[in-house]
Amino acid sequence: MPYKSIPFWTSEIPMDKLSDKTINALDAFWASKNHCSVDEIQANGIQTVKVPANGNNEYVQLFRRNKTLVISCSESLFDSVRSIILEKDAEIIFNPVFLGSALSCRVERIIGPAYIGYLEEVLCKSADPNIRILDSQDIGVFEEFHMSVTAQDWRSCGLRFDQPIAACFCNGTIVSAAGYEIWDGMIAHIGIVTRPDSRGAGKGCKCVGEIARHALAQRLIPQYRTLYENSGSMSLARKAGFIEYASTIYIVATAKPG
Repeated sequence: MPYKSIPFWTSEIPMDKLSDKTINALDAFWASKNHCSVDEIQANGIQTVKVPANGNNEYVQLFRRNKTLVISCSESLFDSVRSIILEKDAEIIFNPVFLGSALSCRVERIIGPAYIGYLEEVLCKSADPNIRILDSQDIGVFEEFHMSVTAQDWRSCGLRFDQPIAACFCNGTIVSAAGYEIWDGMIAHIGIVTRPDSRGAGKGCKCVGEIARHALAQRLIPQYRTLYENSGSMSLARKAGFIEYASTIYIVATAKPG
């Protein structure tokens, strides 16, 4: 089956709050991504938004923050989604098993629930001499690092040499690296990957901290996004000091029959 039950992360996450300024900026960003107004992102309750057709890109995205659940979906799925959520609360709806069953004839893949966290200050103040931002002279060692991790891990991290990248070196070799992609001129979406033989020593967390520091210096908001079921990645988010902002479920849907 293309879906399964995914438990939410239940371990401790920093309880500090993001500033009102950052939250307002993030609310505006996610309102745009969900094709709704800021008022709808900030309102309690369930909102359903019809998204204009975009080629063959059929999807349903659920965005949950506090007591708000915004469901944006392709036009061909709108009526089906409205009917399955009728008189149901957010706890029932925001569940991949429920969604997969209710929309089974249109579901191709379900991604989530996913955690979205942000950072306003890097917790670790001390610099690690083994970690630095890569420059143009590092392309060779970066390509060697690329070849040292699995193809799946590399696709997941989304790193490219033309991004800002913080790397951890050991004997002249990169063992972990984190970089970011800029979204809408304000979000630094962070990707991280560590060689399998170098995991568990905190190198990835330090790289994320260093690249987050770089993003903050550029007046960007560092973003960390991962599946709740990925306990290692969730632990990194906690240790690095990211503050949970929202969660999402994304459904890749098949084309409308007929």
